[in-house]
Amino acid sequence: MNNLFDLGLIAMSAKPYHIGHDFLIKQASNMCSYVNVYVSTTDRKRKGELTISGADMKLIWEEFLINNMPDNVSVELNSSSPIKKLYNKLLEIENEKETKIAIFSDVNDKIKCDLSNVSHITFERDIESPNISGKIMRQFITSNDFDSFKNYLPQYLDQSQKESMFNLLKPNSLQFIQVF
Repeated sequence: MNNLFDLGLIAMSAKPYHIGHDFLIKQASNMCSYVNVYVSTTDRKRKGELTISGADMKLIWEEFLINNMPDNVSVELNSSSPIKKLYNKLLEIENEKETKIAIFSDVNDKIKCDLSNVSHITFERDIESPNISGKIMRQFITSNDFDSFKNYLPQYLDQSQKESMFNLLKPNSLQFIQVF
């Protein structure tokens, strides 16, 4: 296989994972001999937004996603920063000047690297890659819009897997307590 790069690196939170993340991984897989994907397993909490549990996403990765990754892709689930893991990998191999490396990301991600053997490959949403974001996916979950949510999940997932992911991520129904 004659790839442009020896190693591709991707850092993501992916809360939740969607076809934009999948697109990025597939592009890296097609352009690199090997790809390392660093994924955060910490909770995503923002005021006024749906909280996504890192433990739930870890389960989703282990149950539905990792087994569907291309053969040359390795996924590392971490409780530390995926960006930090990516930079640690660059430090680990910075003296291997003959190794051609590519960092893959959304055009808005700010990953800095000035090593001569490292390229930054970016894709712009809705122009080069699917027009979806984690924020929109979380809004689908919050509004209980399974139909929209499932449309932005990878096609390799079947209906029951998509339903399982949605049900795992959606907030529990409000419990009403009657006081007598």
